[in-house]
Amino acid sequence: YVARLDELWKTRDEEASVKAINDAIREGVRAFPTDYQILWRASRFRWWEADGEAAEKRKRMVAKEGWNYANRALEAKAGGTEAKYYLALSIGAYSQAVGVLKAISEGLEGTFVEALDYAIAHDEGFDRAGGHTAKGRYWWELPWIKRDLKKSKAEIEKGLALHPEHLRNYYYLAQTLE
Repeated sequence: YVARLDELWKTRDEEASVKAINDAIREGVRAFPTDYQILWRASRFRWWEADGEAAEKRKRMVAKEGWNYANRALEAKAGGTEAKYYLALSIGAYSQAVGVLKAISEGLEGTFVEALDYAIAHDEGFDRAGGHTAKGRYWWELPWIKRDLKKSKAEIEKGLALHPEHLRNYYYLAQTLE
């Protein structure tokens, strides 16, 4: 299942791949419900779906699924960097769906930051330095009273230094500088 999920990840924007990924997740989790490798990849895919979802209700639901898969992966392997990373990203997507202020009031900020900091500390380059991308975006998306554009810029620039091909960082850096 792991090899299949990794192969399908490359074509995840194709409709046939989405169905195949969902089938592989369902079958893999059913056959191996505590397999760390399958669970963090399931979280990765659910986060990816949530990240591209415009409808808030669906975004919230799919992000929560990603969050749950990441938690299950962390039960299987407590120090799993990939699971910590996708836990943070899923909480971030969920927070976008419910509203950042509501997410902060629910106490999600601490879990998000702890998981993201862990992932950065243990594998800074994972997912094209995606931890720095997410941390930079975090500082940008906070309400004005907590927003810190200098920290946003610094994190995004760290990601660009490690992976200059990661185009999302250029977009986020432009928004931060704006």
